Amino acid sequence: MLLFFAKTAGSQDIQKETNNKYVKPGIQNQSKPKRNFFNFNILGPGAFLNTDLPETDTLGQYDLRQQYEAQIMLPVLAKDKLAILIGYKYLKANYNFSETGNLHSSFFQTLNSKSLNNNTFNLNILKPLDNKQFLGFSLKYGLGGNYSQWISFKSQYAIYSLHAIYSRKPNEDFQWGAGIFLSKDFARSQIIPLFIYNRNFTPKLGVEFVFPLKLFLRYNLNPNNLILFGSEYKTLAYHIAPDQDAMHPETGMVTRELIPQIKLEHHFFKGIWGQINAGYQINLRHDFVVLDNSIEDWSAIPGNNWYFNVGLFFAQ
Repeated sequence: MLLFFAKTAGSQDIQKETNNKYVKPGIQNQSKPKRNFFNFNILGPGAFLNTDLPETDTLGQYDLRQQYEAQIMLPVLAKDKLAILIGYKYLKANYNFSETGNLHSSFFQTLNSKSLNNNTFNLNILKPLDNKQFLGFSLKYGLGGNYSQWISFKSQYAIYSLHAIYSRKPNEDFQWGAGIFLSKDFARSQIIPLFIYNRNFTPKLGVEFVFPLKLFLRYNLNPNNLILFGSEYKTLAYHIAPDQDAMHPETGMVTRELIPQIKLEHHFFKGIWGQINAGYQINLRHDFVVLDNSIEDWSAIPGNNWYFNVGLFFAQ
């Protein structure tokens, strides 16, 4: 969520005019920033299980899931003393339920009928303080829900978030930082402390941590290929509006996933990179917040499944 400040903002294509008075975030040999990218994810089949009776009560059984994700980010200002970027990100996900149980069946039928969309607009600001430390801020406005069109600016889908960090880089092989993530949407409010730790142990071996979101061990095979071993935590919120004949209330769906994985990144030519990820998605408890308070909030445990991702991104 905040990898822009962990490594991206220091890339040479952001800061065109460089000198040793101001720090450039990111350590040498680190994995490349992914500001402009397209990803395609496939997730294995699974089932939503009743939190109270997970062994006996299946709420919904789904087949293979697909997700599409794309982002573009453009520099507005690229100076030694200040860097500003604006960006846009789109994610689309689908559920294909083969069967639903009796409990909350109307909700899962609605979830089956429409795609989940998440549009996010962001503003990123990097402020170097000197040649070793900097501040970073990221403001985001998102729209998450099962709206039929590409995007809907209705307030019921709105998601607001802020990242703020302080980071210090004593040398080209070590960077650390601390910060906070704040968010507010239709289903929840979040405050998450962040800790950044990037370190090279050898010219080929290092770690890239944004705790608790991403923890990876990196091995550079050569300048054009690297492997990352680790895990990533993701959480999203969607406003699920009922179909015309549905019997369920408007609901905020909060997803949580932990994905242990292996990543391979390869440089094709002239800043064009490809990546392949394979792993196992551990689906943590999903919460369903009833927005009109007509019934009690509820939760479910989606089954765990295998995870595969392929994508392209552009980096200098």
